[in-house]
Amino acid sequence: MEDRDQLTRKVKNVLEQIRPYLQQDGGDIEFVNLTEDNIVNVQLQGACGSCPYSLMTLKGGVEMP
Repeated sequence: MEDRDQLTRKVKNVLEQIRPYLQQDGGDIEFVNLTEDNIVNVQLQGACGSCPYSLMTLKGGVEMP
């Protein structure tokens, strides 16, 4: 369980580093959960929630760094 908590903290830390870039464009990202098989679920908010490029943002700006 400690490993999961540590992984969750790391994920949230990375999201906090990404958030300012999304907020500059009127969007945001929220951590939803970490699944049992270590898949991170997030929710894009604001301008990111309806942006046609949000999938590209997730792939290139969130998953890759």
